[in-house]
Parts: sequence; structure tokens; C-alpha cells
Amino acid sequence: MKHALLLTGLCIIGLSLIAPPSSLWAQATALNMQLKQKELEGVWTQVCYEIDGEVMSSLPGSGHPNFPGAAATVPYLWKISKDYIELGPDNHLFPNSRFSYELSPDRKIGAMDLVAIGQDGQKIGQGKLRALYSMQDDYMIVCWNRDARPENFTTSKKAKGWLFILRRGKLAP
Repeated sequence: MKHALLLTGLCIIGLSLIAPPSSLWAQATALNMQLKQKELEGVWTQVCYEIDGEVMSSLPGSGHPNFPGAAATVPYLWKISKDYIELGPDNHLFPNSRFSYELSPDRKIGAMDLVAIGQDGQKIGQGKLRALYSMQDDYMIVCWNRDARPENFTTSKKAKGWLFILRRGKLAP
């Protein structure tokens, strides 16, 4: 049985390298995207973020050495549904940002495009955020940029990107 599964997998990989994508390949890709999307769905707590190479904590009570009064007082949440990503503090102000999103644009695994939208679902502003994401266990890393999709999970003053580290669920205070 193991050999049959291995051979099937190798055949699929081999065919994908020499043959143009078939409707079966498109269906398998769509199913894979649905599974990935299901893994993303839920509530995530933002643990920390990095802007222009500067790392800052998002957890309540943690301060930033350069900004003494900037300590978070409530957790910052990401709520990801089938259609939207909503961001904001875990209080009556949630959400303060809302995005529609698309996984694997241009068939790039681990890529995501986000478009800012209002409460009515209409697009706000210009363009989209191009992002990379990676998940491991209950952690997700998202790195985005307005100009071009990041090539890796880092930021710098030159690249003008944002990086977020999220943990699945609400974290207890």
C-alpha cells in the first residue's frame, strides 16, 4: 500500500512537470486551497510585529524601549473567515481594519493578496497588500508589503514591509 501511494505521488509530480495543467490538476489545486483556507480560519492573537526592521510586542503590558507609553492594554486580534480578515483590539473597537483576501494568487504557495474593505464590503483605497504567510502548529507568520510581494519573512527600512507573528486563539491575560 505504501508503495502504491508513493508511486501515485511520484506520477502526479512527474505529470505536473511535463504536462500542461489539466482540469484534474485545477480541481486538486482548488481543493488544496480550500484546505489551506480552513487552516487559516479562526481567531488569532497578534504576539508581536516588525516594521522597517524594528520589532515590537503586541501583548498587553509589554512596552517598547523607544516608546514608553506605547504598551498595549488589550490583545490585538485577527479574525479570519472564509471571505474576510478583520483586525483590531479585543474590545468594542473591533474591527478597526477589514480585508478581503485571496490565497495563492498566481499559483504561488504561501502567498496571499489582501484588499482593504469597509463594513459594506466595498474596496477602500488603492491597490492591494501582497503577502507571504507560513503556518506551523498554532503559529502563523504574515509578512506584507504594498509595493511588491516580500521574498522572505523580514523587514527593513529599505523594504518598507510589515511582519506579524500570530498565535491561534485568544491568549489569556
